[in-house]
Amino acid sequence: TGGVPDVVRDGVTGLLPPVGDAEAFAAAVRALLDDHEKRRCFGEAARRIAAAEHDLTNAMEVLDTVVRRAARKGNP
Repeated sequence: TGGVPDVVRDGVTGLLPPVGDAEAFAAAVRALLDDHEKRRCFGEAARRIAAAEHDLTNAMEVLDTVVRRAARKGNP
């Protein structure tokens, strides 16, 4: 919940069972425990996406955009 779906992409970098569904969560954990190759692929995809979208330069650009928008709204 919260920001997890912003980072974990279901079926690409991990599994996102429905919020509050303990059985689905347990099934997802079992599936990952039983499949080393899937865990490896998810990890590699997560590493690529994090490097491309969540590095310091990208974070600075996003923050700069947000601050500039807020400043424009405060100074019409």
